[in-house]
Amino acid sequence: MGMWPSSTVRDVLPSWLLRWPRALAGKILVTGATGNVGSELVRELLRAGRPVRALVRGRVPAAAAGAEIAAGGLDRPESLRAALRGVRGVFLPGGPRGHA
Repeated sequence: MGMWPSSTVRDVLPSWLLRWPRALAGKILVTGATGNVGSELVRELLRAGRPVRALVRGRVPAAAAGAEIAAGGLDRPESLRAALRGVRGVFLPGGPRGHA
């Protein structure tokens, strides 16, 4: 587990998102899925049965097991077209490196 306990991430997720019927919600893209918050977010969404696509740049975190993996990053616009294809929502827990 990362530095953020899962209960913290679970507390900030909208409860309706975790209960929304899977077929109606569609796939959710999580950017920064290799970071502390992003990896915990992926873990909680998967635990809730949500279909997840994890945007990663490099190693795939253990928390992403069960998620569809998209290689890329916010600082690589060419990678975003494929990552965004077919998703119904996006979580942006972090920004490009070097940006606040």
